[in-house]
Amino acid sequence: MRAKPPKGLLMDGGHANPAINLHKEFVSLQNINQLFEKHQVPEEFDLLSIDLDYDDYWVWSALDPKYRPRVLVIEHNSVVPAKMSLVVDPEDKRRWTGTSYYGASLRAMADLGRRRGYTLVAVDAAGVNAFFVRQDILECQKEQPLPVEQVYVAMEQYE
Repeated sequence: MRAKPPKGLLMDGGHANPAINLHKEFVSLQNINQLFEKHQVPEEFDLLSIDLDYDDYWVWSALDPKYRPRVLVIEHNSVVPAKMSLVVDPEDKRRWTGTSYYGASLRAMADLGRRRGYTLVAVDAAGVNAFFVRQDILECQKEQPLPVEQVYVAMEQYE
């Protein structure tokens, strides 16, 4: 009996493993759509996770709207207070250096999500990942999202 081929796609700037469909690709806001085309990503799929340690916001922003994951998990900068909307400069050639200058605040991510048709529904206990669900899915479930400040406060309770 043959093993089923993996259904998911993984991309990493430093590693490849064909057994798990992991491809060595450096993902950027300039190439995200070409990479999705190259790897034949369907327009609608279940989960997209963006964790680039710096310009996650800009990669999501650059993603062609035809790609519509049902759920999106994205790294955010939890050092920035919930009321502030801050994003790193996409022209800055630096990458994450271990400082608090990286990514985007939870408010900035929530605002981008709303513009793209997604609702912030949770953050992880470590305060690293924000979880978004496509608005049409929430509407059919009759779910009401929490305000960003409440999601942020919930995250602080884990500290």
